[in-house]
Amino acid sequence: MSGSVTLMPSRIWHRDVLEPGYVPAAYAVECGLLPETLRGIFERIPAQQIAGIELAEFEASLDEAKDAAALKFMMDAVLPLLIASGIRAP
Repeated sequence: MSGSVTLMPSRIWHRDVLEPGYVPAAYAVECGLLPETLRGIFERIPAQQIAGIELAEFEASLDEAKDAAALKFMMDAVLPLLIASGIRAP
């Protein structure tokens, strides 16, 4: 799997585990998580156990439609955490 998931005592740090092609990036490492898998993880892990998330692959391109689709994917993926934390999504 690309990236890493670090387990701390009852906390999780999620970093750089996205499958290439969903978000514009300067690099690509195969075998990452698919969008529906990432969202499913965030739906199942209690928000208080998430120490942080990092979706750092995003690198804006010159294609506005591609960038908008990538931003929508990232918002959809983290929406369960926002809802569980009581944060209202835009």
